[in-house]
Amino acid sequence: MSVENTVEGATEITRPSHLVVTMFGIPAVSRGGEALEFSTQHAFKALFCLLSTPEGSLEAETLGERLWPDAPLSRLGQRLSTMTWQLRRALGEDAWRVVRHPGRFEFLADGVEIDLQSARQSVLGASPVDPDAVGMLNRAVLVPWADEPWVRDIGAENERILRQLERG
Repeated sequence: MSVENTVEGATEITRPSHLVVTMFGIPAVSRGGEALEFSTQHAFKALFCLLSTPEGSLEAETLGERLWPDAPLSRLGQRLSTMTWQLRRALGEDAWRVVRHPGRFEFLADGVEIDLQSARQSVLGASPVDPDAVGMLNRAVLVPWADEPWVRDIGAENERILRQLERG
């Protein structure tokens, strides 16, 4: 999608800025250097839950358990519908990236800059290995949710990658 702007008689084509997602340290999402605002922590956290998987996809029940661990399953459908609306609203022009399939959610991350994925790609199969990327993999991820099993799994995968690098 492009937008035409006319400035003093000249036509300029601009493209929407891409999303940047920070998973190391304090999680953040921005577009064009501006932080995106999420109306609820559930919508914000849902994005990171989806991005925590290699395929960007989670079963609806798994996502619901991560967002509302103590909530009855009978209310899950409505909660997930509301969260989906909130997440898409926060993403604005990138709302299309959130796809709800029967029983499953997906985030289409092509073209999204995600620090975790970039660091992993920079060390896996790279020769020579990027020392900055190695340093990134040593950092904590998603600090506000660090005690949750799915976040610990991300850290464990980073540790596995680092051990693999040490073995050569």
